[in-house]
Amino acid sequence: MQRETTVVRLRITSTTLTAADIEAKLGIKPDEAWKIGDRTGTFGAILKDHGYALDSTAMMTNKLEDHFRSMLKRIAPVAQKIGEISAQAKVEIVCS
Repeated sequence: MQRETTVVRLRITSTTLTAADIEAKLGIKPDEAWKIGDRTGTFGAILKDHGYALDSTAMMTNKLEDHFRSMLKRIAPVAQKIGEISAQAKVEIVCS
């Protein structure tokens, strides 16, 4: 039997701000980053925007609430800056 894994990810995508720009504004190194033109997935789709992602730091087997709490704690100090970035980017929290 496979254990369920949970991930909560903050994903910021933009056609104008690069991951490096976002990192400079937030002061947090991304867990994953990509740029326009990178290829992704099985079929090598070409990405249409730059991306910056942070993942929750809770253990994969923890409940969704734990992951959400862990993410909020991680981004709380830069919440205002994330708000400012949202004028030039799409900011999402993705739960899977």
